[in-house]
Amino acid sequence: MKAIAITPGKAGSARLIQMPAPHPSASDVLVRTLSIGVCGTDAELAAGVIGRPPEGEDALVIGHESLGMVVEPGTRAKEVKRGDLVVAMVRRPDNCPACRAGDADLCTKGEYTERGIFGAHGFLAEYYADHESFLVRIPPALSAVAILLEPASVVVKALRHAGRIQQRMAWEPKRALVLGAGTVGLLAAFLLRLRGLHVDVYSREPKTSARVALLKQTGAHYHTAIGSSFYDFICDATGSPQVLALGVGRMAYNGIMALLGVCAEREPIPVPVGELNNRIVQHNQVIFGSVNANRCDFEQGVQDLQDIEHRWPGLLASMITRRVPFAQFAEALERTPDDIKVVIDVSAP
Repeated sequence: MKAIAITPGKAGSARLIQMPAPHPSASDVLVRTLSIGVCGTDAELAAGVIGRPPEGEDALVIGHESLGMVVEPGTRAKEVKRGDLVVAMVRRPDNCPACRAGDADLCTKGEYTERGIFGAHGFLAEYYADHESFLVRIPPALSAVAILLEPASVVVKALRHAGRIQQRMAWEPKRALVLGAGTVGLLAAFLLRLRGLHVDVYSREPKTSARVALLKQTGAHYHTAIGSSFYDFICDATGSPQVLALGVGRMAYNGIMALLGVCAEREPIPVPVGELNNRIVQHNQVIFGSVNANRCDFEQGVQDLQDIEHRWPGLLASMITRRVPFAQFAEALERTPDDIKVVIDVSAP
């Protein structure tokens, strides 16, 4: 079968390969890949910045934001059936206590694998096989936008964890700030508006950008400068040290900040650490990092995407700015200024 692979650590190595089609066991499900979403992680993989192939192999099949259709459920499968639309979770557990408890997103050993990223082939192939416990069923009505479930699940997890942390007090958040208007930032704004919060979004796109138009549909407010307001919840989706430092200073008393972006910049910057420390201590603030998502977050994400579709019809579909046929995969890995979410249609020639 056809697949798209890279040689980890080698820039510009993304290529079409032929590999054996999977022959799943009775415990696995055979899935035909329909489409794959492209994100910043894929760009880093293609640039040779990150990635690790499966043990004993040189190549890594990429693609972790997936939508597929069940072709053949294993004889032991109980939840999925032939023809079901599914999104595959990304991380596979090691044997740490958290992973054994079903919380691979909170792995304590770091020996997990992530399909299409670290140690396991991804989904940018004509077919893949996986255990049904890692497959999330998708209602047919979401088929056009289900590729957004994986990035949405990351935000859902952050919101869930923020809520758990804030059980330390009577917390009734009213105002939220989202830093960044990429795919994750937009989804964070949508989900926070869905939950009834006033949402301000800070980013550098011009106010004529299509991203800003999407935010306005939900009643979120867009800014190109961080003002003087304080926020109960802040979500950083930029990974920028400078923006992060600005955001920390806008947390309200007892405020909480979720970091979802990974910093690409490694050069040190001047930060008033003492001042930030005093503010965090004196105002009982919390900053936490979050990556990947739990099955419960994927399942909640399905419901959230349905609710967004109902409340703002067409909003999610407008995030998908380009669809590229499988044979032209290289075009999808080259981002343009107008791109929000680029999708590779694997089922297209």
